[in-house]
Amino acid sequence: MQKKHVLIAGATGLIGNALVEFYLAHGACVSILTRKIKVNESKYRQVMWNLDKGFIETFDTKPDIIINLTGANIGEKRWTKKRKKELINSRVKSTELIYQWLCQKSWKIETYVTASGLGFFGDCGKISRVESDPPGTDFLSEICVAWELAAKKLHGTVAKSVSTLRFGIVLSPDGALISRMTPLSFLCVYPYFGTGSQMMPWIHIDDVVKIVDLSTTPNDEIKIYNVCSGVATTQKEFVETIAKVKCKSFLSFPIPEFVVKILLGEMSVLMLSGQNAVPRQLQNDKYTYSYNNLKDAIEHCLVPSRSTI
Repeated sequence: MQKKHVLIAGATGLIGNALVEFYLAHGACVSILTRKIKVNESKYRQVMWNLDKGFIETFDTKPDIIINLTGANIGEKRWTKKRKKELINSRVKSTELIYQWLCQKSWKIETYVTASGLGFFGDCGKISRVESDPPGTDFLSEICVAWELAAKKLHGTVAKSVSTLRFGIVLSPDGALISRMTPLSFLCVYPYFGTGSQMMPWIHIDDVVKIVDLSTTPNDEIKIYNVCSGVATTQKEFVETIAKVKCKSFLSFPIPEFVVKILLGEMSVLMLSGQNAVPRQLQNDKYTYSYNNLKDAIEHCLVPSRSTI
């Protein structure tokens, strides 16, 4: 069987790194789109690109699958008017550039996979949301809607099928999420934000990789996946589960909503809003999770063992 050629944009991030290792281990030909060439790297091909200049380096090997994870960090800076534009453009322009590049090459790939987020649904409290439900009305929703609309253009034109992956919070031994969420853990102090009742859809990195690979199967459709575990949890439960894994005893308390809003402005929705997302498409596909229990997932991230993928 001929090796699949997988082209990954955003390959240096948490998910991208894991995907590169996965596809190399499974015998695929891997190329990455990068702004800076890494010297002495021979395991995969590095292809220069520049969003501002609308440039992708020429090469002649058509990819079978393109996975685009590109996007400026949502929580890195306050959401000024300029930053909001950067957050949207980094996602939409990367998609448009890939589309234009494929058109210029007269290539039609099997599957285009685009990242998105469960922020698509806005703050929906405890109300469950499946893939077919409408978007919310806040800025996170605006980003996701623009991102997904840009990807739809590829369907039937330069890609036989398009898969949209709305990621929840990704847990990984290699990620900094847990330490960022629990900066006082060395004191066994674990605050949460607001009431702590906001829903936090989460997913383990091993499952992310398996789900991305599942989504690359060509099907001549636009498929949307809520990429989260099948077990809902609140932010307070999430933080206290980390605490129970790390400490014999701990202190947990709320940081008032008004304090979070003063400190973060509009970006406070990242801490104060939640989505009770249901992975309906994964359920329909009869997907089997490696980690569908929050405590097991957190234990694996804090005390890493061999990967299950």
